[in-house]
Amino acid sequence: MKKLSLCFSAVILLTAFFCGCSSNDADQTDKDPSKFENMPKRQVKKTLQKIPTGDCELKIPYDITVTAGTSQELNIQLAYYGRKTLEVKEWYMFDRYNFEIRYRRLETNKLNNKKIPFKVFRLKPPKDANRSGLILNRGNRAVLSMNLPFVGDLNPGEKALFEVYVSTTLKTFKLRSNRMLVRAQ
Repeated sequence: MKKLSLCFSAVILLTAFFCGCSSNDADQTDKDPSKFENMPKRQVKKTLQKIPTGDCELKIPYDITVTAGTSQELNIQLAYYGRKTLEVKEWYMFDRYNFEIRYRRLETNKLNNKKIPFKVFRLKPPKDANRSGLILNRGNRAVLSMNLPFVGDLNPGEKALFEVYVSTTLKTFKLRSNRMLVRAQ
């Protein structure tokens, strides 16, 4: 019986000895940082979910009168009426990167001329632009202002009529305001 337990112990010790030994070369190649130096880094692409906009509204004034040849600000309100908190992760820290203004000049005698295309004014964010995210609770509003670029291009005293609307530029949060008229004098 002693011989059997002695043989059994010897087999266990030899097995543990041979399984615990490893080659130093294998350890060196696994831990060698130069082995992974030239490999391209993996880009992690974030995918954001599209946000439903049914409970949101972009509010702008119905009609405004401005002075031609001067700088004019347009106040925009993003209103939220939903029950849950709205979180827009794609939102830029500089608010003007989130919106674009679409406008077209109308002839005073043809207000419903749909053949005139809209021009787009959009500030393009730089590649390293910071994003801050936007969180709105029920009944909250975010207020911001944007310059109307076409008003400053007019000559002082020039009369003109423009149709304008504002929309978001974000991929996951698409929203558009009603159209308004801007009268320049």
